Amino acid sequence: MKKKIIVGIAVIVVILVALVYSPNEKVDGKIKVGVIAPMAGQYGALGESIRDSISMSLEKDKNIEVIFEDDSFDPKKAVSAYQKLTAVDKVDILINVDSPSLDAIKDLVEKDNIVTFHLTESNFKKDDNVFQIIPFSYPIFTAIGQESAKRYDRVAVVYGAGVDIFETDAEYFKKGLGPDKVTADFKISPNSDMRTEVTKILAFNPDAMTVIVDKDTGIKLLKTLKEQKGTRNVSIICDANIEFVSGDYIKALGSEMFEGCISANLPQKTAQSFKDEFKGKYKYDPLFISDYAYDAAEMIKKLAGTPEKNWRSEIKNMNHEGVSGKMALDEMGTRLAEHELHIFKDGKFVKLEE
Repeated sequence: MKKKIIVGIAVIVVILVALVYSPNEKVDGKIKVGVIAPMAGQYGALGESIRDSISMSLEKDKNIEVIFEDDSFDPKKAVSAYQKLTAVDKVDILINVDSPSLDAIKDLVEKDNIVTFHLTESNFKKDDNVFQIIPFSYPIFTAIGQESAKRYDRVAVVYGAGVDIFETDAEYFKKGLGPDKVTADFKISPNSDMRTEVTKILAFNPDAMTVIVDKDTGIKLLKTLKEQKGTRNVSIICDANIEFVSGDYIKALGSEMFEGCISANLPQKTAQSFKDEFKGKYKYDPLFISDYAYDAAEMIKKLAGTPEKNWRSEIKNMNHEGVSGKMALDEMGTRLAEHELHIFKDGKFVKLEE
């Protein structure tokens, strides 16, 4: 009888231990973070700055291990990176940088139910496991459209074909602009014949045109416009995508082409202490959204010791005062929207004064 009682107690203990130490729970307070970022290719410099910001946040925290994978702004590479991080490295949480990559891995992220901090924006606005740290299309592109409507009568809306986020950006821009100001609507791809596309655009005689495309395509498009427009005055309407890598655009095209170019971007609230620490450590200035990447990493640090099943609710309720400003999320897990208007003046973007 005693033996049966002892065996029974042992079985109960085993069951309780199995419940408490479920493989889906983090019981040791340690978190393994996977990062997918474009650390090579056309956005390599931006990806490296994001990598360094995340490292600066996490490198001294013994509860956090971070593993970086390069997607080179290529959705196929993003899928491979995701599969390695989840199947081989067994990461607990993910930071993803660019929207084409999230488009490619979103089904896998949903299936695996892995908490994901997405640094830019996607079209997946729902109460799920993806938290969007930068509210982008709605506030920014609507604002550019509204400002453009004040300045121009005939606008050619040019945007990337086959990239959901560029098409979303263009839709919000057009809503802000108003249908009476849209003189032409053009989808282009990296493989488009730019001479043909520019000829078609110029045939509509626009006052201005957007460049809602990736950097390499944008540079090719504007180089061709510069060659073909002759004496016609076609203003460029910029956006945050151009601002993020404006140095590359200026190097390829010169600054004169962008003089007076209006844009909208995230508020410039980066803490000086972050800038100073970053430059002191890495010997260069942090690039755009590096502060947002740092804040995403800081939010992850707050999850250490919290049961994994509670992570989503913890993140949603987290009001984090970060180096990029206040990090507060809405009910869909997207950071509350902020923006400011900019203009390119004397070789750089500055805040547009009302």
